[in-house]
Amino acid sequence: RTLLGAGEAQLHQFPWPWKWGKRPSLRGEDGGTASAPAQPLGRDGCDADHTCCAPTRYFGWRPLADSEPACVPAGCAKIGLVGRETGFHSLWVPAKKAGLKCRRGAPEIDQREDSVWQYHPATNAAPWAPGVVSPGGVGMHKLKNSMHWWPSLGAACTNDDGDKDGDEQRGCFLYDFWHEAPMRAWKGNVDVHWHGAAHKPYLYYDQHQTYSPGKSHQWPFPAFCARATASILSTVYNPDYKTPSTNFRDVGFRLLVESFAYSERRCGNVRESRYRAALARVQGRKACWHFVSDFKTVLCYRFSKCRC
Repeated sequence: RTLLGAGEAQLHQFPWPWKWGKRPSLRGEDGGTASAPAQPLGRDGCDADHTCCAPTRYFGWRPLADSEPACVPAGCAKIGLVGRETGFHSLWVPAKKAGLKCRRGAPEIDQREDSVWQYHPATNAAPWAPGVVSPGGVGMHKLKNSMHWWPSLGAACTNDDGDKDGDEQRGCFLYDFWHEAPMRAWKGNVDVHWHGAAHKPYLYYDQHQTYSPGKSHQWPFPAFCARATASILSTVYNPDYKTPSTNFRDVGFRLLVESFAYSERRCGNVRESRYRAALARVQGRKACWHFVSDFKTVLCYRFSKCRC
C-alpha cells in the first residue's frame, strides 16, 4: 500500500463506448483545409466519415501534443506512417480503446494520391489539454517481426520541476528498487522491458522511440497503477533473483501461448497464490514473456479496482 500513496485517489473515469466512421480528407493537396461544410461530430469527436485513432503508446521523446488522437479516413489499422520520415510509428488503435476522443480541429492522418501517408497537426489553436494525467497508453506490445513483448506505462514522466504534481499522479516518483531511483529519472519513459536475450538483468525504461510494435493490446488502467506494478516487480527482476533466458525449457509452452490481451474476467480472477509466485525471491531464468505475464498478474491482483 505504501506504493500507492496519494496516487490511489487519482482514479480516472473516461467515456469508452462509441462508434466511428470514415470520410475522405477535407484537406487540400497542399495540406491546407479545403472549404467544405462542417459535418456533425460523432461521439469519438470525428465526423461520420472519420475514425478517431490514438497511438498505441505515448511518444515519450516528443511533445505531448504529438500524441494527440487524430481523425483518419481509412481506419486505424490501415495507417502507414513511416517512422524514419515522419517520426511517428504506424500502429494506432481506435481512440476509445485508450479512453480518448478527438476534439474539433484535431490532427488528421491521410494518404496522398501517391499512397504516401502524411500527418497534419491540429488546426485548433488551443493546446491539447487531456488533463494533468493523460488517459490511455497502458498496454502490452509485441515488437514487429520479433517475439519480444513488453508493457507500456501510460503518459511519459517529464522530470520537470514545474510538473511535479503531474509526475506524481503518473507514478513517476515511484522507485525502481534495483536502480534505487524514481522513475522520473528516465525522462520521457513510457515503456518498461525485461530482455531475455540481452545482457541486461534488470528492468530497462524506454521512450518508445526505438521499439515499434507489430501487435498491441490496450489495458484500461491509469499510468500510476502501471508504474506501481513496475516498481513492485523491480524487487525481483534484478540480478539477485533473475537471469535473462529465452531457452524453451525455461519458457515452456504454456507461456508461449498465453494471451496478453485484456480480459475483465481473467483480470478479476487472479489468485493470491499466483501473485505471490510472481514476487517470489528465488533464483530463476526468465524471458520477456515471464515478465509480461507477471506484470499482468501484479497489475490485476493489486490494482484491478483502478481500471479506467
